[in-house]
Amino acid sequence: MAFPGDFACDSYVLGGGDAEQIAMLRRPISWIFLIYIIIGIVVAWEKHYITVGLLKGVLSALLAIFLWWLALLGVNLHIH
Repeated sequence: MAFPGDFACDSYVLGGGDAEQIAMLRRPISWIFLIYIIIGIVVAWEKHYITVGLLKGVLSALLAIFLWWLALLGVNLHIH
């Protein structure tokens, strides 16, 4: 039974297929994607697209997003 918007053979599982085989099909795609992203980060670091200053800014922004209530209380969340 197929439903609109099904991804990666979800309809096969719903139709009574072997869930273990489906999980094996999904796993290599996620590993390939993870390796692709890691290689991209290394290349960007080597070509100086990612710098320590950029990482500090991103980390400060993430702290401000997840700990917004501390920022409202006046806590400085900037990484120096």
